[in-house]
Amino acid sequence: MNDLIENIEKLHTTERGVERIKRNLSIETDDVVAWCREKILDKDAVIERAGKGSERKEKMIWQDQRQKQI
Repeated sequence: MNDLIENIEKLHTTERGVERIKRNLSIETDDVVAWCREKILDKDAVIERAGKGSERKEKMIWQDQRQKQI
């Protein structure tokens, strides 16, 4: 998990990615990368890895306890 925090400035997406993230997370912001960074860096964030090998994905649970895959 430290790799995620240490490389947070590298977090990015494409224009299509912005639309997918907004739709999948039901958020209204135009700056989804900043929104995601804020959630990842939140001291109360719970982030865990799931899956094997190339199928590994980060999962995050934030304050309202809804689990979202990022």
